[in-house]
Amino acid sequence: MKITIIGAGHIGSAIATCLAQGYIFNEKDITITNQSPDKFDLLTQRFPAIHTSTDNKQATADADIIVLAVNASNVDNVLSSLFSSEQILVSVVAGIDIIHLARLVKREIPIFRAIPNMAISERSSLTLISSRGATEEQKELISRIFEEGGKCMFLDEQKLDVASTFTSSGVAFALKYVQAAMQAGIELGISPQDAMLMAAYGLEGATELL
Repeated sequence: MKITIIGAGHIGSAIATCLAQGYIFNEKDITITNQSPDKFDLLTQRFPAIHTSTDNKQATADADIIVLAVNASNVDNVLSSLFSSEQILVSVVAGIDIIHLARLVKREIPIFRAIPNMAISERSSLTLISSRGATEEQKELISRIFEEGGKCMFLDEQKLDVASTFTSSGVAFALKYVQAAMQAGIELGISPQDAMLMAAYGLEGATELL
């Protein structure tokens, strides 16, 4: 099974990093594309067997799963003429709904929207998922793929944007708390490294209690 990630920005590279460390895909079965080749440098240093390309059509030709991880403004151009009837599309693009994706694809293929957060690179994301035209087996496959990066939760699509406030923005809010706690610790004479660990373990403890 082969997967192509279109877009080597923060989230595309984080997904590739997660999958390259997982058990479902071999590195050589992962391809990532981007119009700027320099985006591949850090990724290929860590995972030299990952394929890279600047040609989306060529890179997706034999992919079983295509992950769309580009800016919303580029979606319409990128999706033209990429798909066969045997492929699965997974979009992690914020603000682009499944109906819009289906119109662009112009084929009856399974389409998923997934909203991971940046903690997927540490295999600690809660990824929200919705789908259209997918079988139970396909849902299970996409769930297993994103569980390489943490946990998954399937929701109705109309709830995704609201729920992502908790799962994506929530990480940012938690890090702002850590920053504030660190600053307080530093002002009380604690080293920055120790203050960061204290705040981080406090969050871990709170999570376990919940």
